[in-house]
Amino acid sequence: MKSNKIYKWGRGLMKASVFTSVMFIMQACYGTPNDNYMKETKLPIAGTITDNASSQPIQGIYVTINGSDFSATSDENGEFKIDYVTYGDPESFDIIFSDNSGRYQMLDTTVAAKSALNLNINLKAVE
Repeated sequence: MKSNKIYKWGRGLMKASVFTSVMFIMQACYGTPNDNYMKETKLPIAGTITDNASSQPIQGIYVTINGSDFSATSDENGEFKIDYVTYGDPESFDIIFSDNSGRYQMLDTTVAAKSALNLNINLKAVE
């Protein structure tokens, strides 16, 4: 009877040491969870889009953050706003400005996350 208890205790100790070893190897290979990776970051991106030549606001420009579903369209004052939600703390991201009517050239630009709160964009007309 006593040897059965020792056997169970030894088996439990072996299971615990195997689990600890596996967890140690996982941490060594993949690291510990990073709080910034899972942290939700909300970036309000806003701005005004104007014609490069006349400085007049442009309505109907489609603004999208590349690689995401976040987008907006500029209003009659050329203004747009996107409440971009990302996980982690991005340093920069790409924003695409496109005109479906074909009057203005598409602009694909990389924006630093810290400076993306208020953008002034000038688009050139298609020649």
